[in-house]
Amino acid sequence: QTLANEVRDAAVSQVRRLDDFGEIGSVVAACRAHGAADATGTALEEIRLEAQRRAADLAHARVRAATSSQITDDELRRALKPKQWFAPLRDVLKALTDAKAARVDGAAFDDLARLAVSGVVAQLSEAQRRLAAFKAPPLELQLFAVAHLLVLREKVAPLGARLGPGVVAKKRPEKRAGVLGRLFGRRQASEQLDDARAIDAKKQLEDALR
Repeated sequence: QTLANEVRDAAVSQVRRLDDFGEIGSVVAACRAHGAADATGTALEEIRLEAQRRAADLAHARVRAATSSQITDDELRRALKPKQWFAPLRDVLKALTDAKAARVDGAAFDDLARLAVSGVVAQLSEAQRRLAAFKAPPLELQLFAVAHLLVLREKVAPLGARLGPGVVAKKRPEKRAGVLGRLFGRRQASEQLDDARAIDAKKQLEDALR
């Protein structure tokens, strides 16, 4: 029991320094190597859940930053060039794929994807308006938007997110509670949504492609 407690304490200490879910394997391996995997099963499960929560928080912050940042004129002009990515699209796709790799699933991932898709659609609409002021050819502007919207749809679809109607908070609500809060001294999402709004990202994307 003393060994189990020591391994548990070491695991908790290490998880504070983890940057992504993939490194949790090193904690599991260490526990198994010391023959304490069974005794520390609960702690490992809490560590895994904490890592998922942290991954979701990070992805949410990245999506929020990508979809709310002001795109410079130079970035817009570069996005018009062949084989160039529109920065918000590139950034949210990276955030979503990283979150999926970190096993952020279910409603948490659905909400993240809704926020990402809705935000990129809005950013592309604003980009079209601004690019028109640069006197870019109308056909070029239309192709710019459609190409990026198609990429968005094709890249998000394999991730399996539900993009239909849902209530999504722009900012992840947090509170200190439960075993995780006591164990890690960290906060976890509450059931109350701050700054929540209804989003139907699937309809927004389809409407933008018409």
